[in-house]
Amino acid sequence: MASTSSSGSQTQALESAPDRPRRVLLSWSQIIGCLLLLAIPILSVLGVLGDRRNHSSARAGDLVLEADVPACARYGTTTRVTLKLSGFRPEFGDPRLEVVMDRTYLSRFSSLKASSPLGGVSTNDVTFLPVTSVGEGDSVVLELEITPEEYGWAKGRILVRRGLEPAVSVFIKTLILP
Repeated sequence: MASTSSSGSQTQALESAPDRPRRVLLSWSQIIGCLLLLAIPILSVLGVLGDRRNHSSARAGDLVLEADVPACARYGTTTRVTLKLSGFRPEFGDPRLEVVMDRTYLSRFSSLKASSPLGGVSTNDVTFLPVTSVGEGDSVVLELEITPEEYGWAKGRILVRRGLEPAVSVFIKTLILP
């Protein structure tokens, strides 16, 4: 079908597009990418991504040590470690308790702020001043604020000594992510 314009030239009319069902064509790598993009908000809603804590506890006789550490920590973000001592009954001899934290765990962190003053720092561990105010049925909470510095797993042990003898210990670990 031809049409004539006012200038006298002839043009052809366009045919209509064929009626075919339209669909999206994706390659296998695009499908995987779309699934990954969908997975992130779903995992966040389910609580998989985000702040999680590891709770470890140990009992030795009457003494109970509970450690609450982050399961995952982000680089440069200050996080908290909470230690709780309870059920201590003073015995004959030295009634003091010392909390000793393994230096291999603390080596991946840049700063350490404690609610109790430091008693000593050696190449193997960090000792907090003896806890003497724990009586029967009482509990003492020691809080540490730490800032992750190196990526990877921070693993170590927290030990409570009664006098010079180890009383109870727990193993802790934290994954440090970028």
